[in-house]
Amino acid sequence: MAIVLAGPPGAGKSTSFNDVFARRDNAVTAGMDRSDFVVIDADEIKARLLDAARADGSLEAEIKPPVVRDLESRGEVFSSLDLSSLVHEESSMIAKMVRDDAISQRKHLVLDQVCSSMAKTAEVVNRLDAAGYSVRVVEIHATREFSLESTFGRYVDAAARGQVARRVPTEAVKSVFNADGTSKPRRAVEALLTAVPSKVSEYRRYDARELAKPPVLVEVGVRVADGRVLRRTVADPELGTPLRKKTKAEVLAAQRDRARSLLDKSGGSQPGIQRGCGSRGS
Repeated sequence: MAIVLAGPPGAGKSTSFNDVFARRDNAVTAGMDRSDFVVIDADEIKARLLDAARADGSLEAEIKPPVVRDLESRGEVFSSLDLSSLVHEESSMIAKMVRDDAISQRKHLVLDQVCSSMAKTAEVVNRLDAAGYSVRVVEIHATREFSLESTFGRYVDAAARGQVARRVPTEAVKSVFNADGTSKPRRAVEALLTAVPSKVSEYRRYDARELAKPPVLVEVGVRVADGRVLRRTVADPELGTPLRKKTKAEVLAAQRDRARSLLDKSGGSQPGIQRGCGSRGS
């Protein structure tokens, strides 16, 4: 079996995935433990690639672009997380190789991805279905404004604790949404669910509603005999109130206020905050 995680940056995919096991949602996990799955996470692959490149010297000799070297010469400090976009293509290739190898060995899989491309998402699910996998989809939905605030907040909060976090470029977050603000992962998942026959056997949807709080389970679905996915809303008095949709100006103002507050607390400088170097691709 395979579990596909789908959702924009900062939505809370890891938290929701943990919740599936904490709930003992056996319809999704088939009663198995997390350790029974091969988890394919491109971010983890990027971290290992950068560690290897740093160890063999290729990070400094070949991978870092001139703009990063120039900024470093002026005192900028970049963490491995900031540099992860430099190995984006390589990590994607390795993730695909690991996935294909795991499929050939009939391993249970967890694919942690955004699913912003409808075509690529369908391709992955078709590949799994053709290999005889039962496909479960766990979607974590978040608005564009939530995703922007959440990714920035994680970065600032980590810096306040003296840790490092990758500053996800605003452009990278926005690329996961359409011009009207609707979610590309939401559209891709909906296409999977409404296909008849659907190749999704079980479906769970979590909504990211409040910053710094776990997403909440709001919908479940199961494929029935005629190939349709029947869905129902989860009644939960603790769902909370959805955040009011904020304007772009409000989101940017909130980010400036959080950054200013952090700098004030640190006396005007904060070595834990490191500037991202952008993205090479998506």
